[in-house]
This record gives sequence, C-alpha cells and structure tokens, in this order.
Amino acid sequence: CRTEERALLVSLARKGQVLEHAKRAQEALKVWTTTLEESKLLVSDARARLGVEIGEDLPISKDLSEDTMATHIGIPRQRLRAALEIEHMLNFFVANAYFQIKSNEQETESQSVKFHELEKSEEDHYEKAKLIRKEMLVDTQKKADALMTILRQKRQSHSFLQGLDSIFRAERGGIESQRILGRLQDLAAAINRQAKQIDEWKEAAVKLLLVPLVDEEEKDIRGDEYEISTQEQDKVYSYVDALRALVADFSDVISGQQNMRIEHEVRVAFRQAQEGGGHSPELLKQLLLLRQKLKPAVNLGSLRGVVTELRELRNLLRGQLERGSTRAGAELNILNSTLKDAQSMLTTQTKAAIMLEKDVELLTDTMNSRLEYYRQLQHISDTVAPHEEDLDDNGVERALSNHQEAERKIRTRIATLKSRSRYLENLREEATMDSPRLCTICQQAFEELTMQEETQALVEPVRQAENPSPSAIYSDIHRSTLNEIKNIDVNGSFGTKVDSLARHILWLREHDSGSKSIVFSQFRDFLDILARAFDKFKIKYTSIDKNHGIQKFKDDPGHSKFDAKMLTRGKIECFFFHARAHSSGLNLVVATHVFLCEPLINTAIELQAVARVHRIGQHQQTTVWMYLVDDTVERSIYDISLSRRMAHMGQTNGPAAVTVGTQVEMTESKIDAANTFQLEEAALDRLLSGGVSGGEMVDQDDLWSCLFRKNAQRSIQAGSCG
Repeated sequence: CRTEERALLVSLARKGQVLEHAKRAQEALKVWTTTLEESKLLVSDARARLGVEIGEDLPISKDLSEDTMATHIGIPRQRLRAALEIEHMLNFFVANAYFQIKSNEQETESQSVKFHELEKSEEDHYEKAKLIRKEMLVDTQKKADALMTILRQKRQSHSFLQGLDSIFRAERGGIESQRILGRLQDLAAAINRQAKQIDEWKEAAVKLLLVPLVDEEEKDIRGDEYEISTQEQDKVYSYVDALRALVADFSDVISGQQNMRIEHEVRVAFRQAQEGGGHSPELLKQLLLLRQKLKPAVNLGSLRGVVTELRELRNLLRGQLERGSTRAGAELNILNSTLKDAQSMLTTQTKAAIMLEKDVELLTDTMNSRLEYYRQLQHISDTVAPHEEDLDDNGVERALSNHQEAERKIRTRIATLKSRSRYLENLREEATMDSPRLCTICQQAFEELTMQEETQALVEPVRQAENPSPSAIYSDIHRSTLNEIKNIDVNGSFGTKVDSLARHILWLREHDSGSKSIVFSQFRDFLDILARAFDKFKIKYTSIDKNHGIQKFKDDPGHSKFDAKMLTRGKIECFFFHARAHSSGLNLVVATHVFLCEPLINTAIELQAVARVHRIGQHQQTTVWMYLVDDTVERSIYDISLSRRMAHMGQTNGPAAVTVGTQVEMTESKIDAANTFQLEEAALDRLLSGGVSGGEMVDQDDLWSCLFRKNAQRSIQAGSCG
C-alpha cells in the first residue's frame, strides 16, 4: 500500500511538470502544493513506524549498528528515505513554480509586494528541500567524513615505512657469503626506492581524498565544484590503482610471492588507459610506467629468499668448522651478525607490507564512500530534473490524460490494499486475545515453539603429547605459546579456525624456521577456503590435488641445496591433504608438523595423514596439532575418538579387550602400536560417505552421542557426519 501511495504522489508530481512545461505554472503550483501536504503525511507516518521499530521517534540520521539495521529497521528506514525523496522533490518543484510566477511579468510586477512574497516563498521551499537533502545524505556523508578523519590523522603522523640503512656491504662478507650480501644490499636499495615512491603517491591520494564534500546546491560556491570533484575522483582512482600495484611489488620483494590477480588487473587497466578509457588514463599510464621502473631485477630474488640462503650457508659453514676449517669459523662469525640483521629487516618490512595493504584498503574505502555520496547526490538531482519532452498542445492533453488514467488505477489498487490490510489487522487482533489460537482446518490449538541461540567458542589447538598422561593422547598447547600465536597480525579474516591456522603457520615460520607442515581435513571444501586465506596471508602451499604437488613439496629449495633462481618466489611451507586422497605408500618425511583441522570419530582417517610424516625414514622430531572448537560437537567427537584409541591400546597389550574406563599406561611405543593396529584393521573406503564433499561415515549411536553428549541405545545404522 505504501509503495502505491508513493507511486501516486510521483505521478502527481510529474503531472505538475507537464503543466509547468505548458506554461501553466499556477495549475502546476496547485497540484504540487496539494501533493506536498500528502507527502508530509507519508513522511510523518514512515518516521513514526521507524520510531516504533527502534523504540523512539528518531530522524533518519540516527547512528545505528549494522546488525540492527539489517534485522529490524532496514525496511522502515528505506521507506522513510523514499518518502523524504518525494517531499524533497515536491518542495523543489513548488519553489520552481514560485520562481516561474515571479518571473512572469504579465502576472507579477517586478519588485512589487507580490514579487517579494513569491521570492520569499521560493527561498523557503528551496531551503526546505536543502534540509531534506542533507537528511538523506547524512549517513553517507558521516561515513565519508569518518574515513577522511582517519586519513587526516594518519597524514599528520610519521610514515611507518622506515628507510633501510646501507648496513650490508659486500666487502664485509667472506669468500662464500660475498655474493649473497651483495644481493642483499641491492634489495635494500630497491626497497628504499619503492618505499619513497609509495609515500609520495599516498600523499597525493590523501590530498585529493581530503577535499571537502560538495553539495551543488550549497551557497557561496562558484558552481563548478561538483565537476571539479568528479575530476579529482578520477585522479584518486588512478593513484589508488597504482598504489595497490606498487604495494604488491613491495610485498613481492619482501616475501617472494607475486600477486597474480593484481598483475592481471594492472595489465587490463594499462591496456584500457592506452585506448583512452578508464579514469584519468594519461595519469594512470604515467604512474604504471614509473611503477614498472621501480621493480627490482628478477635475479635479485626476495628478502625472504636471501635470508633462507644465508641460513643454508650458515649450516654449510658449521659443517666445515666441525671438520677444522679456520676460514669457515671466521666467515661464520660475520655471517651470524649479518643474518641477525637480515632477519630483523625481514620481520620489520613484513609488518610494513601488512600495514601498507591496510592503508590501501583505507584509501579504497574512503574513495568508495565519497563516490557513494556523489552517486546519491546525483540521484537526488535526477529526481528534480526538468521535463525534457517537447509537447505541443495536443501532446500536453494526452500526457495529462495518461497521468489521470494512471492515477485512477493506482487509487483503485490502494483501496484494494487498504481493505486487505484492515482484514489482516482484524486477524492480528484476534490472535492477541487471551483465548487460545485455533487452526482453521483442524480446529486444534497451536503449540508454541521456542529457540535459543548457540554461541561459538574460541578455537584452540591441542598438540599430540610427547609424554602423555594415562587418559590423554593430546596435550593442551602452552598458554604462552597460544598467546604468541594469537598476537600475530594477519590482513583480513576468514573465520576463527582458519585465521588461527594461518597464525600458527606464521608462528612456526619464526620459531621453527625452514620447517614444513601437512594440513589435513576430511572436507575438501574446507581446504579450498584455507587456500584462499593462505593466498591472502602470503603463505605458500601446494596440495595433493595439484599437478606435481607432491614433488614440488618434497623438492622445495627450503630443504634442498639453495638455488638463487628458485628462491626468487619464496618457499612452499604447507601441503594440503584430504581424506579422499589415495595416499597408500606416500612418503612426506620432509614435513615435521601435521595439522588436523577437525577431530574424527574414525581415527584411522586422520592417522593416514600422520603416517605420511611419522614413519620409517623420519629422523626429525614430529609434532601433530589437533584443532577443535571447544564446547561444540567437535569436543564430543574428540572424546569418542579418544576413548576408541585407548581401547585399541588395550587390545594391543594383550588378548583381552580393555574397556573405555580402564587406565592404560600410554607410552609412545604403545601409541604407535595402537595406530598401526587401527590402520591395518580399517577399510578407509568404507569409512567415507559418497560424493566429493562427503565426510566420514559413523554409526547412528555415535552421531546421537556427538549431538547430545549421551549414548542413546538405538539400532546401528550408517549415517553421514558433517
């Protein structure tokens, strides 16, 4: 009904425009004045309904949370905006009518009392339209102003990009380290050049983004501010696009991981600019060409790659020193000092790259908020555009007749909808009566159903115990270690568990440098999400589903003889492994960490991932990390899995089966024996449900126990968990 009422008012407003076009300003004024009063009632009703939803009578400019907007007041707020748009349009048209009448010398004598009265009415309605327009734009303007304030504060502070001192000199190195230190010096110089250019472009973009927002109807303006602001917005587009590309280059020099998506976008933008398209094409071409000149030579590699080479050389020199080489000892002393400085530089610049990406996001958000402001302003301007169709007398009459017919149909629909609304209101009143509600079909009383919201707990990893207690296979991660992992910054969020996994890998990068990890999940879809997150967080990985993925993981330069050309793109740290992979005989002893993304009732499935690492030929200490969400179904699954493994350990100790409650002395050898027993007894193909995305198969009793944490004595039937 409200939609039809708004449509009726718009039709009447357009009818007035036809009359104005026909030089019948008095008739147009009469139509617009009457319609304006009706629009005020519509606005008042919409404002009252919005007040009912949020508990008080509030203007459209009231600050509200996004969740509240989306759930309770989104629709009433939109209705209020639509009603205000109509009231703004009619005030503007009424002011136009007064201007037309005032300017008609046949009707109004210049500088007469009537002339000044009309002029006063004209100004009053223009001012009312201006206030309504401000109310409609206030949310967008406040958002843009808030982002502009953040930019202004950042501009006043010092740049977080610190220049790299020339502390790495080739002559400081020895015979074997001189070449690497020379590359490190060149990389530091390239990073400095990029950092300087980034600061210059940031300053140019911020300067353009801090230009005040312009309302084309403001007083004391020249009239070309709106056009100038549009031109400056195009320049901002160019600077932000170039900045995004240069920041990606900066990150590439640091981590060795190239952002292929941004490279593709830059090629497309440059080709479009060469053809004269896009925003400020000449400026964009100039910026992108300069960006290309600042890219370091490919043979320099990356800062992370050079640090890896230094570590490899350090290990080599240690071996030579153990064999009695005095030269190796002298060079090792120099190398240790340089490696410490290089590692510190890598850590600092990695954080700087993350902060730069956040700055580019802030610039992009500010740019988009300003664009949205001007888009809405343009939309409001379009609603009061003059009637463009050139009509003769017959055309005017036909247009008026068409409007009258449209108004008649709309009024008929409004009457029908109001009648239906009264019927529904009557039903609602009956529903609020004390007597029980009855179904119109079965004449039985309705039963009430209540729901509770389930909250999600924090994801915390647990580690397979090195000296397990009699009742546990995994031990909780040390609190200090967990805090270190949580405090690692990542750019963006993909959910608690995914973010925690990424932070954990980054933590290992610092505390177990050069180590490799296997990430296992029964769900291939989860690994797809994890892959997108690792791409975002610049963690290099491969998977069993990729071509030559296994070989790439094994032959990665991080664990083989260093090759400067291969190190230019960073090193692979993780291998993704899912339950449906055919892994029999697969040897991945180059990895020393296994991440289990969720607990499983059928532990034989997860043991196949552990067995890829913890097997004959593994000479390094291995660690298995189990991730689960506490106080959820995952905890129940883990408890069942733990009891099953304890039972298997009892079976491997003697002929008699051991009950779940029996205390079993858990030693590493017995855990291995129980794991081997489960792998030999289990038929993995029977433990997985059908379909590409299916999870493990469990008994119905286990499924019931997982969901409700108690064993329901029901018949065992196969069901799909997950």
